[in-house]
Amino acid sequence: EALPVSGGALRLEFFVPQGEAYPVSQVQTRFSEPMVRLGQPRYSNPFIINCPFPGKGRWVDTRNWVYDFYPPLPSGVACEFRLVKDARGVSGKPVSSYPVYRFNTGGPRIMSSRPYDGASSIDENQTFLLHFDGENDVRSLPLNSYCLIEGVREKVPLRFYTLEETRVFVEQLPEEYRQWWNQPGARERRAVQCARQLPPAAKVKLVLAKGLASKTGVVRSSDQSLQFEVRPAFSATFNCTRENARQACAPMTDMRLEFTDIVSAERLKAIRLEGGGRTWMPVPNAAEG
Repeated sequence: EALPVSGGALRLEFFVPQGEAYPVSQVQTRFSEPMVRLGQPRYSNPFIINCPFPGKGRWVDTRNWVYDFYPPLPSGVACEFRLVKDARGVSGKPVSSYPVYRFNTGGPRIMSSRPYDGASSIDENQTFLLHFDGENDVRSLPLNSYCLIEGVREKVPLRFYTLEETRVFVEQLPEEYRQWWNQPGARERRAVQCARQLPPAAKVKLVLAKGLASKTGVVRSSDQSLQFEVRPAFSATFNCTRENARQACAPMTDMRLEFTDIVSAERLKAIRLEGGGRTWMPVPNAAEG
């Protein structure tokens, strides 16, 4: 937004971003008249910059100046840009603008998770692994995060694993999960659970609430939620060949037990069919060897 001034004045026409913005990789500004001459060195910044992460300013042309951040700013960052004192254009006119422009990248944000956002068939006692792109305020995090569970009216708090619990849990995961957990880029890692068992087939949201503060004091202005669905209740179905639904299983044909989830080989081997004083053991599917 530009400062309203009388016609003919040299003004800063726009400055973006302002307020809360995410992600931020570049600040863009435009002046109403040329600020540098063609061929003039373009490394001078027209702003005094107060930002915890460094960037680099450049003139795109005589009127447009940008400031690049690489990599893009994480969450929890607040920056301030002040026009240099007595800034003037090529014509010698002073620049009319607001005294200071500010923006921030908002409060803590989950950048990736396991299971993925939108995953179905999660466990009733699911552990969620979270990568944040900024550091959380340790007092604010448990007060402003929770689970919403279908069929449960109240917000369910999160249980946060200790560092040792997290280390032990991650060590027993498959290699691809361990690699993801340790990959660079995350500024904070957390392992959490909903503080009560999840009902079968329920929809679940893991929420970072508006007001959650970063370590730097920048807060979220809106909720962030990850959505999941719990696996159905475990069940087993018996099937066999029958002449009709009222008759017993046809002799000399297969009988099958089908499960809604994976069952270990050891447990399958323990299944027995008994009748007429005899006992039969299961025969694995051909595909399972």
